[in-house]
Amino acid sequence: MTHLSDFSFLQRAVGLTYVLFWLLYRIQTTGGFSCLYYSRFKRGELKSIVTALILFMLPCQLYYDIASCKIKYEEGFVQILGHIMTKPEFLWSQADRNLVTPTDYSLCVGFSLQVGTLLLLQCFWKYLANLVARAKFMSSKEFKFYIAM
Repeated sequence: MTHLSDFSFLQRAVGLTYVLFWLLYRIQTTGGFSCLYYSRFKRGELKSIVTALILFMLPCQLYYDIASCKIKYEEGFVQILGHIMTKPEFLWSQADRNLVTPTDYSLCVGFSLQVGTLLLLQCFWKYLANLVARAKFMSSKEFKFYIAM
């Protein structure tokens, strides 16, 4: 966690907050939250599934960035041999060290939801390309590689 600059977590948290509020606004203005009704999930509508995945993904990643920013600014810096550097993890307080594992899991959940969403969108674009344009969206080896990823 200490390898990133002090502003990277804060910058990403601000950006993700903006994206989350923009997404909520956009959902509201393009038909309301009807895309999140259970009946639409039951029918397997892609818009509902992708919207739900993104709505779960953003708070997970936002939690990671806010918690990491909190740790960075609470722990501060240390002077070692005349050089000022970010305090290493073994010098952190026990409360902050205990916070690292849940935040890492939160980031993993966020990334897995993001990858799942991208895979769904990729499958949908392949379907559309085959249906409408009768063209290959990707070579079959490339598509199989992305599914394996």
